[in-house]
Amino acid sequence: RFTTKGSGYFDCWSHPLYTGTSNTVKTNLPLASNYPDIARYRIQDTRKTIVSSFTCSKEVIAVANYVNRNQFINYSGNTTTYASDTVGARVISSSQGPSRDDRLKPEIAAPGGGTLAPGQLSTLAQLIVSDPTKVAQGGLHNVNGGTSMSSPVVGGIIALYLEKYPDAGWNQVRDAMKWSAKSDTFTGTNLPDMKWGWGKINAFDMLTINIVYGCTDSNSINYNPLATIDDGSCVNDTLVTIYGCMDSLALNYNPLANADDGSCIYDTLTIIYGCTDSSAMNYNPLANTDDGSCVYDTTSTGNQLDLSIALFPNPATHTVFVQLTRVLDGELILCDITGRIILTQALRRDRLSHSIDVSAIAPGLYLCYIVQGNKKIYPVKLTKL
Repeated sequence: RFTTKGSGYFDCWSHPLYTGTSNTVKTNLPLASNYPDIARYRIQDTRKTIVSSFTCSKEVIAVANYVNRNQFINYSGNTTTYASDTVGARVISSSQGPSRDDRLKPEIAAPGGGTLAPGQLSTLAQLIVSDPTKVAQGGLHNVNGGTSMSSPVVGGIIALYLEKYPDAGWNQVRDAMKWSAKSDTFTGTNLPDMKWGWGKINAFDMLTINIVYGCTDSNSINYNPLATIDDGSCVNDTLVTIYGCMDSLALNYNPLANADDGSCIYDTLTIIYGCTDSSAMNYNPLANTDDGSCVYDTTSTGNQLDLSIALFPNPATHTVFVQLTRVLDGELILCDITGRIILTQALRRDRLSHSIDVSAIAPGLYLCYIVQGNKKIYPVKLTKL
């Protein structure tokens, strides 16, 4: 017999196909009075069927399978019908979660049952002879189903998403898929659950959803009104110490600081050269002495005015997201209050959101701006914690 000791639980496949004569016994069990050890016997939990290795990973998307279609015109010109299948309903053989450590699985559902797909010519030839009801009219497609069909549907949609957002990580892909998923009468509204995950995948909404990570708590000092998904970066000034200059008369006053670090700089002691005209394209909010470098846009009719830049989280400790309202050519520059360039990063024209790794940068006040040609434009202050 197979005996376990201690506390906890384990997972295994317990189907006779795999366990043979050692399969779990579920019926005709002896009474405890006749066989005392039966009191410790446990019947398997048949509700949990996702136990395969990588399927349980949080970085792997497990896909549920629902009926895509239940009839089609077959090779003989007749209608093949699967009367027991309801279009849109979950296929009963579709595995359900949770994962081995009780996380949500599957994450999403996609159409799989009753899918027509191109078949191997040799296989199609055999089916035409043996069972033409499984081959579609024309003889080039056969019907199939299961998660072997629904998973490629999700994989194809994710491929489209990565084509649009090539730098998206697994978490962004998952979040876009999760927050755009749809529900219906089959899934119900009590989602997520262990059969449908977050619901049925919605390709169009997934590709058009706006994902902006940041602090969504308006009571936090680094609240980002542009954020659509909270990334856990919220800072509460009663719990977290933020070092910086607390003197509002200082040049580098930090309104978020709650602990003065002695870094205050006053314009009577330190001269910071730059463009001090706020109407100029290269205005430097840190400058206290104009150096004649101001650049004004005389070649356009104000097309720069439709741009705004947001940094979040700000203050930041590790990663800063730069959100633009339109795509730009050029470079993203980060410099300190003396004008020394700390970081340079090229902007990509296929995205509105960019990220900067500031984890290795010393705490302090910085200036983030964009360089186009020989112009420095759109400066924004950044506080590094």
